[in-house]
Amino acid sequence: LHDIATGESRHLTTAGTWDKPNQSAQASVWCSDSRTIAYMWEYEGSWQLRVQTTGSPEHRVIYQGDVDELVYPLAWTADDQQILTRLGRKDRSNHIVLISVADGSVVTLRDLGTRGAINGDCSPDGRFVVYEHRRDSDALQGDLFLLKIDTREEMPLAMHPANDRSPLFSHDGQWVVFVSDRSGTEAIWAVPITDGADSGEPRLVRHGVYDATPLGWADGDRYHYGIHQPMTDVFQVEFDPKRGAVKGAVHRVFDAFDGFNRAADWSPDGRKLAYFSRRPCDRGTLAKTVVIHWLTSKEEQRLSPRLKLIRTRPTAMPRWRPDG
Repeated sequence: LHDIATGESRHLTTAGTWDKPNQSAQASVWCSDSRTIAYMWEYEGSWQLRVQTTGSPEHRVIYQGDVDELVYPLAWTADDQQILTRLGRKDRSNHIVLISVADGSVVTLRDLGTRGAINGDCSPDGRFVVYEHRRDSDALQGDLFLLKIDTREEMPLAMHPANDRSPLFSHDGQWVVFVSDRSGTEAIWAVPITDGADSGEPRLVRHGVYDATPLGWADGDRYHYGIHQPMTDVFQVEFDPKRGAVKGAVHRVFDAFDGFNRAADWSPDGRKLAYFSRRPCDRGTLAKTVVIHWLTSKEEQRLSPRLKLIRTRPTAMPRWRPDG
């Protein structure tokens, strides 16, 4: 927990460990009282939904998932009696449910099959749920939907071929704010809502918020979000193996897309580099472009393989075959 007023940070939980048994906390959501938090807790391959107050080290398990069943809290209902949750079953099916804080009972709102539901929120009047899910099980693009809780009627929201994600209701329930790359790059948009349906065209709120994560509302109308934007590049420097030291100045290999290039590998003939790069064609998704760069001519060949995800962890990088 981080106290904005004092600048102090402290742990709410202390049992997390990478040792056996493996335990960790993830995906927390605040109650409206600003003192209670619901969070997902992993324990040796199974997940729990826990509730804990900020002034106490004690927690309460309100739902125990089966082994390999994901229990991902999304939002509290307006009356703080239930938690909107995504359940991911072992058969890869996804369900939007409400879990009772009092007794852990589950009400299923929507069975999405293998189409992943990612984020969601509850309306202030308690009548609707808004959520994002994928068009199919392998798609990277998401769409937004409104669900009427009492009838389970589902309605599309602000439909567009782009990737729409991370919807939140405004405090008055008259808007849904979301992140979308419909303008070519990720931005924050808002669509007006009337009686559970969009009642106008989405409006651009803020442009250029690449990889934004909504954090919620403060003081009624102040929307907070975080940006995760690691800046990485590929550099070249001459190395003297006899002295074990570098020679000369370090310089950036590529002049374009500063901060979005990483994980380079030399070709066997030493004339080219293959590397990962984030390009506009990636449209804010997790996919990366693979680029082949000729060191002498500065020419590039861009490859966009139709893969669901290219891992770009520090240990992951493209590799050339010995024949180049």
